Amino acid sequence: MKVGLGVCALLTLGLIACGGATGSTSVTGDTPAALRTAPAGVATFVFMDLEALRPDLLATSGTLTNVVKSGPVAGVTTYTFNKYTASNGGTAAGTISVSVSGTTFTETFNVTVTSNLAATATTPATTQVWTYTGTQEVTVTGTSATVSVAPSLTVAFTDSATPANNKSYAYTANLGENWTGTTPASFTLTGTYAFTRTGETISGTIAGANPLVWNSCAYPSSGALALGLVSSATGTDSLNVGFGPACGQATIGGTAVTFGQ
Repeated sequence: MKVGLGVCALLTLGLIACGGATGSTSVTGDTPAALRTAPAGVATFVFMDLEALRPDLLATSGTLTNVVKSGPVAGVTTYTFNKYTASNGGTAAGTISVSVSGTTFTETFNVTVTSNLAATATTPATTQVWTYTGTQEVTVTGTSATVSVAPSLTVAFTDSATPANNKSYAYTANLGENWTGTTPASFTLTGTYAFTRTGETISGTIAGANPLVWNSCAYPSSGALALGLVSSATGTDSLNVGFGPACGQATIGGTAVTFGQ
């Protein structure tokens, strides 16, 4: 993940952590490790991972690069991650199992994303792991779908060098996707989602006036997220995430990132 300079000059509290006890991580500065685990990073990178197996792929029997699709067996189709690079540059492993009832697809997550980070001048070498467990429901109507969480989906983080940074969020979503045709080359995503833990809620809003747009790419090529934070430790904060102009590119609060690196 490429991270531009000056993160701490943009925001010193809240959604982008800058050391000490700010935000939700004590990793210092504008390093990839700090942005990965800051609230804005959680709301952007983890969200991209959770929506990788998109409604249009489910409805049109599509798949993902480096994800092996098998089944159905007893009505369940399994997507197995094989050397799949997650949005934060880590390696994804595990499965998403999908069962179908009518036009509703239930995705059961059992996925880990592992990043082995070398030591820097200010941080020790560490292994960071995100674990995604729980279920997400996708209900399809023609060439559109709604996405929600039922009954629960948990994202948990561990840091081998700094266990004090370990944390777990409950993820909720109310999203809508629209695409064109039976083999969609592009689609749009709108709606809201949130990551919540004791003392902290990170929210994301994708407005209909500026939806996230995918065009034959794993990541949006345009659109925006409006992120908000309510924290008992740091108060409230907000910033925007803009996608594009090329696939895999975005800016988080004005700082450039590249997904999968």
